[in-house]
Amino acid sequence: MKHPNEKSRSVHSRCTPDQGHCKRIFFKSERYCKLGQLTQSAVHEEGYIKFDARWEQTPPLVGVYPKELLDWRNRLFVHGLIGMLPDGIGYGNVSERLRGDTFLITGSATGGVSELTTEHLAMVEDADASANTVICKGPVVASSESMSHDAIYRATPAIRAVMHIHHLGMWRYWKGRLPTTPDEARYGTPQMATALLECARPLAVQSYGLIVMGGHREGLIAFGPSHEIAGRCLMAHYDAIPEKFTVQGAGYVEGPSDGENPDAC
Repeated sequence: MKHPNEKSRSVHSRCTPDQGHCKRIFFKSERYCKLGQLTQSAVHEEGYIKFDARWEQTPPLVGVYPKELLDWRNRLFVHGLIGMLPDGIGYGNVSERLRGDTFLITGSATGGVSELTTEHLAMVEDADASANTVICKGPVVASSESMSHDAIYRATPAIRAVMHIHHLGMWRYWKGRLPTTPDEARYGTPQMATALLECARPLAVQSYGLIVMGGHREGLIAFGPSHEIAGRCLMAHYDAIPEKFTVQGAGYVEGPSDGENPDAC
């Protein structure tokens, strides 16, 4: 049974013994900010999102070693695009399609780990954005961003890798210049998942791209047929922002990148 005020801690139910060691967890969404510095506006804008993770706790998956996923995740950590706040809330995550709609994703609260291994990965077997529910298994529970990753994968089977990062300067500069979800599509909502899918579909022919999450301050999603292609796309846009946008909290751009978003998908 759901606790009406549950945000982060309690385990409310277990699956029957024949389903294994399965936990149903409600927790607050992962928080973010470039270089681990949380802005008050991010908290006020987004609040806390209730996320229902139906998690079967298992050892690391046998025979699965996604080297490219782990290499790129650790590179993004070095750049401060993935990390953890002083209060222990992680931001940013990386995933890789396995087969069909099943994918590996970095686990919740792993943002502060400098070198990820298979001990820090979960396998998402199903994601339902309308119910904010994810079915997953592994040594850690899947990231609360799993619904966003799932939406991107649904655009085309050619997409095999997704990277979700946070960078205020990139978000401000590229908002409206790149495919951007509407401001009213908020983080952790079915509307955001729908908007991401709509943005990704026109890019399906080339099977890679970068999307700005207009209603999710600092959030961007890169994707491609491999982590190498998705990562190169992401870092090319990271390197292309003007210098004034590379500093946390700096760079106010008038026009399409602030306020009204005329180029929303």
